Amino acid sequence: MRTRFLLALLLSALPSCTFAGAGYERRGNSITISVPGGWVKIEWITTGAFRFCRGWERPTGCPDLADREPVAFTDRDELGSVELRSRELAVRIEKATGRVAVATAEGVTLLEEAGVAQRTGSGAAVRFRISPSEKFQGLGMRDGPVFLHAARVTTRWPFLLSNRGYGIYFPAPGEHEFDLGASASGILEARAQDGRRMEYFFYQGGSAKEVLEEHFAASSQVERLNAHDIRIVPPSEWPAEAAPIGSFAPPSWTALRATVRALINGSLSAALLPAWDLAPWRNAPAGLHRRATQLAVFLPLLGDSTQPKAHPAHPLLDAASVALRARLTPFLLTYTLEAHDRGFPVIHPLLMQFPDDAQGASLEDEFFFGDEILVAPALDATNRRKVYLPMGQWTDLWSNATYKGKQTIEIEAPEHAPALLVKNGSLIPLAAERAGEPMEVHYFPALGGEFFLAEEGMWQPTQFHASPAGDYYRLETESKKDRDYEWIVHHMARPSKVAEGDDVYLEVGDRTMLANGCWYYDAAQRNLHVRQQACAGADQVINIAF
Repeated sequence: MRTRFLLALLLSALPSCTFAGAGYERRGNSITISVPGGWVKIEWITTGAFRFCRGWERPTGCPDLADREPVAFTDRDELGSVELRSRELAVRIEKATGRVAVATAEGVTLLEEAGVAQRTGSGAAVRFRISPSEKFQGLGMRDGPVFLHAARVTTRWPFLLSNRGYGIYFPAPGEHEFDLGASASGILEARAQDGRRMEYFFYQGGSAKEVLEEHFAASSQVERLNAHDIRIVPPSEWPAEAAPIGSFAPPSWTALRATVRALINGSLSAALLPAWDLAPWRNAPAGLHRRATQLAVFLPLLGDSTQPKAHPAHPLLDAASVALRARLTPFLLTYTLEAHDRGFPVIHPLLMQFPDDAQGASLEDEFFFGDEILVAPALDATNRRKVYLPMGQWTDLWSNATYKGKQTIEIEAPEHAPALLVKNGSLIPLAAERAGEPMEVHYFPALGGEFFLAEEGMWQPTQFHASPAGDYYRLETESKKDRDYEWIVHHMARPSKVAEGDDVYLEVGDRTMLANGCWYYDAAQRNLHVRQQACAGADQVINIAF
């Protein structure tokens, strides 16, 4: 009787804990199990993600993640194992060894430890059974193929994406060694330098974006960037979250192609804010230097590790790249804010935008800038290149030429910039070319689209919406600031009327004559230009009739 009373008293003093069996403790979002030679801990982050810790000493040395919302899951003590279930995952821990197996809620096995996680000298290692045909992406800013299979990689960026719809991240400091089925088919081995415990995060998402969101939920946020932050500074002034691209020196076309591959692989490794030290490219041959600086336009963080005043005749960015970066700044700040809010990288590999497009997923020489702009940098001296276009209708931003998707085209790369192609339904805001001119908002019908423009310092979005609506088109602006806009609607027939409410806009005969409340039709390009004065806080709709 006294024993039962003391046990009841102990449990009442620990309301957040339950004990479901010998050596098995549930506390909040975590389960800790005593196993021979140590302990195993599973901590839920969301219903589709958890953290695994395996240690060999007491106390556990694996404190709970801070500031976590409760996650709904069940635990069941079975013969020989403990099973944990959330809405999306089923995790089984073998009590005799601590080995873990992960399956979907429907019972499809995703990952299974092939052996007990163990110390290896001063480090730690774990082996997993994987599908023999399974391929992975990620593992840092590396020069190599997007998909890894039967490969060995050493990296300081130990984040893996599987083509089976999950991700794994190993947070221990230092280098990690990965054997992705190279030594034994169907076996993934990970080795960490830190041997205090074996720790990894598992994310089940389905698509790359969903896995990245799960990873972001478990990690700390990146900084918000302002226009001031995207100037060229010494790398020592980059924020802590910067993901530097390694040097593929000396500068050459081969090194430039390697840099693009590193950007793509880094983005698939959750490198949200890529950073590039341009100093080694300063004295590259003129054509190579121009193409390198054009690539730099799309990176949020640029560095100069030399003294700029010592090289007045060799600027890091040519004039055309400086101008293009300035025009793209609102777009760039919007996607650095998305990195802060959702954990998506600024550079989007085709795999992120079109996960079901097998041909585009493996490409190593083109990428999306945000969701809307397909960037095809010139990577050799010929000024021509092939570009693969995913599904949809595409517009060359420079020539206004249109192309059907699901094909590879060959185009002339402009001298002043990379080839930029935009899918129909996209909206692209561009800063004014000159002071006093309006911000441009490019719309590519016929699909409807929207864009949420991050307003620097306010972090509340100006919203743009555009779509067909029966026999007319709607252009809607919800501006957070008083600002003039020039809507440019591509590939449109000449309208008969442009109006905002009862105010009928006036047609002018030349773009230079555009003023607020006027429109101009460029018959040669088939583009409609509409100049609008927007008031902060107002919802303003322009209707275009034919």
